[in-house]
Amino acid sequence: MPTLRARRTGFPARYEIVSGDVPVTTVSARTAQHGGELDVGGQAYQLDGSAFGSNCHLLSADGREVASAERTGLRSWNIVAAGRQFRLTRAAFGNRNIELAEGDNRIGRVRKVTRGAEADLPGLDRPIDAFVLIVALAMWQRRRRAVVIAR
Repeated sequence: MPTLRARRTGFPARYEIVSGDVPVTTVSARTAQHGGELDVGGQAYQLDGSAFGSNCHLLSADGREVASAERTGLRSWNIVAAGRQFRLTRAAFGNRNIELAEGDNRIGRVRKVTRGAEADLPGLDRPIDAFVLIVALAMWQRRRRAVVIAR
């Protein structure tokens, strides 16, 4: 599958997610953080987030859970999707890149680029790779907000 790219546009902020030149979905920064509706490849999904940002779920139109993510520390999330368990973690202290691992094997990465992100997540189905990218975007938003508050 081609690399997913998220490009930040507009005010309030929105992310246009594309695979190659094909649009995948558009998600607002608020939806990435708190939940909302999104359309991935013509299918409707609901992104449910907790009030404190510690977990989120991707639900199909019929209410079936497609994927879930739970924050397990300051820099990592556990993701469960399609019967598989993944860990999304910042690559290194001070590094903005995020790695996706299944067990001890690194299987993909999401890297921050100017005004967005690029995700190389081979072997994941379409709604799941978009979900992983949205979780990574939410991680960066949370970190950016924490830095601003700390100043």
